[in-house]
Amino acid sequence: MRDLIDKYLAREYNEHPTMYFYKKNTYPEKWKSLITDLNKQYPEIAIGLGGSSKSISSEMINITNYKQYKESIIKSQLPCHSIRGFSNDQKRINAFKMALSSLIPVDDNVYKAKFDGESFFTNKTINHALTKLQLRKLIFIDNNRFFLTKEAAILIESIINTQFC
Repeated sequence: MRDLIDKYLAREYNEHPTMYFYKKNTYPEKWKSLITDLNKQYPEIAIGLGGSSKSISSEMINITNYKQYKESIIKSQLPCHSIRGFSNDQKRINAFKMALSSLIPVDDNVYKAKFDGESFFTNKTINHALTKLQLRKLIFIDNNRFFLTKEAAILIESIINTQFC
């Protein structure tokens, strides 16, 4: 699928964040950058069957079964399947992963501003993942900014879902 996207869209479209495409003579949709870009990451509220709402500190997943969803709405209840909060460490990891999905370089200075001077290099989970990715030549770091290679951009969803455990 990624090869087809690159083949048919690369000349006329840019990608930001991952899997969202916009014409090169325009800008990315603001709503998605409000959620993913490290200097923003505002809460996202989703409605509808299976939607997910997320903030830096928690998330809620809506019911995915139509009958149960409809019953919740009729009873004036939130159609909530699950709610969970995140530890301080997980908040930092999630923010970093969300920033990765933007496919733009992740700047440690922006991360520090968001997390009271803490560097993403000092977070054990993030640093471990960065070290592994650097050894595989999927990233490079320059002037405290983390860059994805073209190959890493292709694999970013897999990287996000497997390398930060």
